[in-house]
Amino acid sequence: MQQARLKGTDNGAAATALLQAMLEAVDTGVAAFDDQGCLLAGNGLFITMLDRAGLLSPGHAGVEPDRLGGVALNDLAPGLADRPAQVRGPGGRVFDISYKTDPAGLDGTLIQLLDVTGRVIDAGAVDEARLKAEQIEHARNAFVSQVAHHFRTPLHVILGYVDLLANAEPGSLDPAARNSYLDFIRESAAALLLNMNEMMEIIRLQRGELPVELEIRDLGQLVGSAVQEVQADLDAEQAVLDSAAAVADLTGVRSNIDVRLARRGINSLLRTCAVLGGQGCQLELSSGASGADKARLNLSFHTGRASPEDVVASVDLHEPVKEISLTGRASGYGIVLAVLLLKACNVQVAVEAGEGSLVVITISFDAISRN
Repeated sequence: MQQARLKGTDNGAAATALLQAMLEAVDTGVAAFDDQGCLLAGNGLFITMLDRAGLLSPGHAGVEPDRLGGVALNDLAPGLADRPAQVRGPGGRVFDISYKTDPAGLDGTLIQLLDVTGRVIDAGAVDEARLKAEQIEHARNAFVSQVAHHFRTPLHVILGYVDLLANAEPGSLDPAARNSYLDFIRESAAALLLNMNEMMEIIRLQRGELPVELEIRDLGQLVGSAVQEVQADLDAEQAVLDSAAAVADLTGVRSNIDVRLARRGINSLLRTCAVLGGQGCQLELSSGASGADKARLNLSFHTGRASPEDVVASVDLHEPVKEISLTGRASGYGIVLAVLLLKACNVQVAVEAGEGSLVVITISFDAISRN
């Protein structure tokens, strides 16, 4: 390479050799350029890093470093003309670049390239971990808030009526009042237990801990058995369910599903919607085809204990319906649980708010065959 010009010295070849030896001994890319911008000396790593950073001029690719002495910086690496502090190469590697003018008696500039890919990746990993921790903390706070809301209400009811019974003077409560207090306690305890069970089941579903066993089964039989199993809870709410036509239409339509999970999902959906609708509500199941390979089951009802928008938000956000009246037959988590159970066995669920208080829930099955 061209001989370095050192202030106050004229060591010639010895100075150049010493500078080159020093440059090759470091683990960063280093090169010295004179005050005219021509290369005086540089180590092989400097040229390698220029290439990895996408800065090396194509005309000098593959040229041995010791043959580049005297080459102008603008010719060797035009991208360094604006003195970037950091560049990212085509392969994703990241390099920090520093420039020192007239260092240690050199008339010119010393340029150093440092591969900081690992440091950048580590910083990115730290940022990603921090973001994930913040998301977990947000989810935890939201979860605790939900649990507090849905568990505190039945607990207050239980404690309140227990205090009434405990503080009542002997003989001051007639049997009817005493039995009503006990009914309130029993109903609230059942609601608390149902909330806990459904909440824990949702957690297992979200973690993928519930096994799924797919098999080809008749959809009419599936829906019919689900309706029979939930009928007692519907009767307790005095809810009227119109399902005969849907069961008949789906009889003979087969789908590859997990019958156990799908039936439990439909059960939870019907129970929860009956409670959301309020005493004496009307539920309607209807069916229809969606293309040659899809079968639909539609559940429509008018809400009486929550707004349609709250029901839709519950499904979209996987959060309980806040306004639902807690009973031993349904909880705020019921619709979320139903949707997760159905989705776990390859069934799609969509919830829409209709006019007024109408809610329409559409369950779409993959139809394997139709008899």
